[in-house]
Amino acid sequence: MSNNLNAFFEVWNTYVEKSLKLEQIDDYQFAIATEKLKSEKPIFEDFIKYLNSKLDFVASQYEFDFSISLLNTIETLPKILQNIQNQERKMVKAQKKSLLDSARKEEFLDIYVELSQSVFLECARIIAKLIGNIDNKNVELHNLNNGVQYLRSKKIGNMEMSKFADLVNVDIRNARDHSQVSIMHDSYRFFENEPQKTFEVDFYTFEESTITLVVALKSFLTSLIRTVRKQNITISLLIDKYAATNFSRSKWIMSTMLVECTKFEITKTNGSYNRLTIEFEGIDASVQQRSWFLAAAAVSGYDIIQNSNVESVFLVYSNPHSLNSFGAIDSSVIKAYLNDEISFTDVYCAFQKEAAIPELNDEDTNVSASIEFNDIITSDYTVSDISDISVEKAKRLKANVFFAEPISKEDIFSTSSEIVEKLKKLRNLPNPKTKIKNGTMSADIVYFNIYRQKSNTNRIVSSTNENFVANVLYFSKRKYKILTPNSEIMGLKSYQINKKVQIKLNSRWA
Repeated sequence: MSNNLNAFFEVWNTYVEKSLKLEQIDDYQFAIATEKLKSEKPIFEDFIKYLNSKLDFVASQYEFDFSISLLNTIETLPKILQNIQNQERKMVKAQKKSLLDSARKEEFLDIYVELSQSVFLECARIIAKLIGNIDNKNVELHNLNNGVQYLRSKKIGNMEMSKFADLVNVDIRNARDHSQVSIMHDSYRFFENEPQKTFEVDFYTFEESTITLVVALKSFLTSLIRTVRKQNITISLLIDKYAATNFSRSKWIMSTMLVECTKFEITKTNGSYNRLTIEFEGIDASVQQRSWFLAAAAVSGYDIIQNSNVESVFLVYSNPHSLNSFGAIDSSVIKAYLNDEISFTDVYCAFQKEAAIPELNDEDTNVSASIEFNDIITSDYTVSDISDISVEKAKRLKANVFFAEPISKEDIFSTSSEIVEKLKKLRNLPNPKTKIKNGTMSADIVYFNIYRQKSNTNRIVSSTNENFVANVLYFSKRKYKILTPNSEIMGLKSYQINKKVQIKLNSRWA
């Protein structure tokens, strides 16, 4: 990676985002991807161990340099990472809809199919290329059915990955693609051309299968990145091999933790393809910070493409609380800097003359960059609807917990303490709308209600509601304690587990 790109990430991360502890700047994109792929679900680590063992075994079968083969097979990695991130965002939004809403069922079906025929198939192709190269065979997986059959095949011996392949049902994809799906009240009915192939899947089972598929795919990508780094493949190598010709990879390379590069392409002006256009969507930053970011991005982007026909770089930065920032810089200025003829200050000043960087204001002018938390799922409970309600001086998180069958009051207390500890550790991000306490520090306040059934829409906090179990409040200091109605008013029994955790329990469990 060039020193320009190193400086670009290091300065922005250190002084603006403060998102990652930078140890090896060359692996910045890998670190970002791994951070975004992490999951709190227990099956994530199970799949990681399984997939690590499979990739390690594949590597052990190589008589020649495995790293060369690996480098040649991961061209689509940025595309896959972007797609899994997009589908997970859609899934989080779908989960916020009512369980009775047919749109929720339709969206989950679309997400499952996209994960299967796009993300899963691309992952299968990477695996097939790596295994095929062992015996110098060219393995082509033309469709999803090929991918599933290949990974299940006994012909590849100890390298078969049935546990991974069994997460995908090709018949469901086929039925959706041929409009042969009926969405019932609580299930899907899938049809094939032959009536005897009709089958139904309970909606809750299907939703859980989709979530499991997301976790498994994220596990594979995490394991793949771990293998890439283990083989000393750096971003510099990826740039040398792909970046000049693959603009989707360039978008990935130019993105930071909290700023996404949404466009990176050479565009036409005056009849010739002579302008590099780079667009970003990200967090609020000062006028000076955005000016610096775009000037540095112009240098780094131009350096990456190595295209002498580009005469200028045009940049756009979108953020929530200002109109779009934009500007252009002549490539002759960038070349002079790269040749050590001028300083970066000269580049910055040249860009400012041709840029419009609006001040921040109090109104939303773009989409909010707020974080969405994944559910925490265990065999005993699910923590859902996790949201950040932090203020300037206190980091606060709230959620809903679904705890199917509490055994006793003590069981509720111990589980509540466990959930408090998990929520306290969640990392929140800066809020573009207002100043809040954010970061990896332990939360000052955690607030959640416990219910018996997620499917039951009765969420009233009252002793008369059989679905309600308890209200739980954690506060690190007395001054942070949230004032709520007295337990007596709601017919609940109040307990203080310790100095910092208070529970208001439905009287049936008291």
